Amino acid sequence: MSHRSDCVHLKNNSYKITIPFVLPSLNAYIAQCYKGSSTAQSFKSSWENKIKRYFKPLDSLEHLSVYVIYHWYEPNQVRDKSNICTFGMKVIEDTLVRLHIIDDDGWKNVIGFEHEFQVDPKRPRIEVEIMVID
Repeated sequence: MSHRSDCVHLKNNSYKITIPFVLPSLNAYIAQCYKGSSTAQSFKSSWENKIKRYFKPLDSLEHLSVYVIYHWYEPNQVRDKSNICTFGMKVIEDTLVRLHIIDDDGWKNVIGFEHEFQVDPKRPRIEVEIMVID
């Protein structure tokens, strides 16, 4: 069952959401932090606003625990892996909380996650698999 092409309901209470672009690196966010906390917050909020439309079709998973698999497709191998995923993961999880898809991004609600990295110069993107854990 598919909600839209960028949000697919998979088997066994799992969902795959595709964000058709890459997010800024942790270094880019740190550079904003040096400019001041309000600048950094505006930077983070602007990216949350850019990705929220991809998560809106999701059913509410409030009061449930999830396991998340992040698939990072970069255009090249220029950015190191920890820089790719750190800021992006925080923006994605905070967006899930802001949209009331999950209650919180703490230990109780996000019980774990993993990251996979690949290069796709023609279609850089992020695929987020969210699995509901009973």
